[in-house]
Amino acid sequence: MHDRQRLQAVTTRTTTVMVGLVGVAALTTHLHAQERFSLSGHDRLLTADFEEVYRVGAPDVLLSGIRTAEFASDGTLFLLDALSVSTIQLLAISEDGRSARSIGQPGGGPGEFRAIPHFSPLSDGRLAVFDLGHNAYHLFSPEGVLDRTIDAGGVGLAAGFGNMARTVRPDRLGTGFLVVSPVTWNTSAANWTVDSRGRTIERIRLVGTSGEIEVDTVLSAWAPPSTDSEVDIGAQTLFATGGALFEPQLHCDALASGEIVYVESTAYEVKIVTQDGHPLRIMRRPFRPQPVTDDIRASVKEQQIRDFHAEVGESEFFGAEQLSDLLTFYHEMPVVEGLKAGWSKTIWVQRRHPDVLWRPANYQDVPAKYPLGPVDVLSLDGEYIGTFAPDEMSMPLAFGPDGLVATAKYDDFGVPTLVVSMLPEALR
Repeated sequence: MHDRQRLQAVTTRTTTVMVGLVGVAALTTHLHAQERFSLSGHDRLLTADFEEVYRVGAPDVLLSGIRTAEFASDGTLFLLDALSVSTIQLLAISEDGRSARSIGQPGGGPGEFRAIPHFSPLSDGRLAVFDLGHNAYHLFSPEGVLDRTIDAGGVGLAAGFGNMARTVRPDRLGTGFLVVSPVTWNTSAANWTVDSRGRTIERIRLVGTSGEIEVDTVLSAWAPPSTDSEVDIGAQTLFATGGALFEPQLHCDALASGEIVYVESTAYEVKIVTQDGHPLRIMRRPFRPQPVTDDIRASVKEQQIRDFHAEVGESEFFGAEQLSDLLTFYHEMPVVEGLKAGWSKTIWVQRRHPDVLWRPANYQDVPAKYPLGPVDVLSLDGEYIGTFAPDEMSMPLAFGPDGLVATAKYDDFGVPTLVVSMLPEALR
């Protein structure tokens, strides 16, 4: 080999090694970039003596059952109030609370609703409303005028349920919203299947003049071991994957700055990632999940069957025996029951109440019977700020710009009033 060739070969090998070392260094730096914080297990109690900005309720606005609320970036509060399909109303409340206008109305026409499980303000000022009955998204302008309706895809009621995301959160920096992947159904075969695990955070964008839907996966969370069950319902057999009681849910939310926070397991472990899903930090508090005993299983099964039959009545397909076959249990109860991100720099974590094993779908209407656990406030930077005791403050409905926060108050008859207050700087 000539000297020039030897030199070229050595240079090539050296360059390859250097590139590899740089790659390893970059990977190491990336791995080390995920900070880990072990926070105190001692609660530092906070008080909720916030400055009130306005209230929405009787006698000016009659509310029946507050289902969800979200702030837009200009401070407008969107409120979904519904006791039943016939009483559904979607309200837009001005930043100062002086005006409240209705968006759409129940019905089958353009921009009218049959059932609204969720909605989301978009970063461009529009409002995306999912209508389960139409299996479609209604897009409204900032003024509340129908822009267009976008078919969510699929055919029939099962498709509508399949498009009904488990969790929907505004994507403050994007052009859509974040969802936890929905329940998936297949009722086209002789035997039906349903998978209710929902372990993916997706970003949905409603784009184009003809109404295209774009879906991007932000991250795939850890999935607990699968639990399978089957039950005969008439001529079909329903095979269910996931959905065990006490199975850890995937909780998530996003801040206005773009960071996404989530909890994926039974442990108190809050994870923070970038808008694109790259890991940033993990925060833990030393609370242990409670084991699920045989007595707990028996008690919850009895209550579940009783609540189901009280809600839908007796059914030849879903009697006590069939329901009992479908009810499976995870081996422990999650510490965390809910998670929300403040507007700019805080994370709010709802812990499980030790005395409440199960809540019906309408538990919010009877809060005294189904109390929620304490609410922790953490900073985006990895600090524990403090805890609201259950009798001091529940998890807020929504956080808005400039410290706005919305909560619900109930009178002795279960009639709600929405209260908007101003958070101190440290809790925003």
